[in-house]
Amino acid sequence: MLERRSDLFIARNLRTTRDFPVPDFAARSEAGEHARSAALARLAEVAELELRPFSYAMMDDNRKRIDLAALDLVGLGGNAAAARGLDRLRREWSREPATHGGNEAIMKAAGVVPD
Repeated sequence: MLERRSDLFIARNLRTTRDFPVPDFAARSEAGEHARSAALARLAEVAELELRPFSYAMMDDNRKRIDLAALDLVGLGGNAAAARGLDRLRREWSREPATHGGNEAIMKAAGVVPD
């Protein structure tokens, strides 16, 4: 029985994860060929991008481009809700102590401490 709210959150997200679209890159079919071609095209598009340190992920436009390319690959390109979800994850990741390491400038940029 799920007794805590966090347990319910985890259970709900595990169910959602099962339904998340994942391209079958190994399929020996037209769909598999399309998945491989799309991935290679997107890789060429993002492979040379310069990334800021991951602690600044919330402000890194190139990381956002990579995230949007990944959404395209799983069939969620153009989905505003999915893009907002990734923006939120990027912001939350930047706020994690293990990510910013207590660096005051990074914490201010991430909104962890007031400017």
